[in-house]
Order: sequence, then C-alpha cells, then structure tokens
Amino acid sequence: MGGSEGSRGYIYQAFTAVLEALTSDSWNRIYVEFPTVGDKVDIALAYDEHVLAAHQVKSSINPFEKKSVIAWINEIIQPALPIKYI
Repeated sequence: MGGSEGSRGYIYQAFTAVLEALTSDSWNRIYVEFPTVGDKVDIALAYDEHVLAAHQVKSSINPFEKKSVIAWINEIIQPALPIKYI
C-alpha cells in the first residue's frame, strides 16, 4: 500500500473513530489500532475492560468479495488481547 492509499486509510479510520465516539454514549475508552491477535481491529470502544464495539476500516477502489468480508469478520471476532492501560 502506497502513500495516498495509506493516507486515505488513516483518514477513514479517524473519521470512523470520531463518528462512533459521537454516536455512542456507553464507552469511556476509545482505542485506535486496538491490540488483537493478527492486528485486525482498527477502532475499539470500551467500557473499563469490556470492548463494546470493534471496527476494521477498509477502503479500496475495487469491490470487496463476499468471501473476503466473511474472512475478515471471522478474524475480528477472535478473542482480543487483554487491554493494557497506558
């Protein structure tokens, strides 16, 4: 992934994080690049030690295939690593 594609991805991640944070009131922590097995979660909202929502942000000029989306969902729902507070 090159510069413009990477930049677009970061912008989409930031936009998703802000929208999710503004439309949900049940969280007290937000994580960008949340640590999971395989690094599959870009944005996570949590209340204390419980993840309430997890998002993987994808962008492409090409359509996504159904089998790819299903594979990503299965990877995202794998158990998360313990939350480490900074």
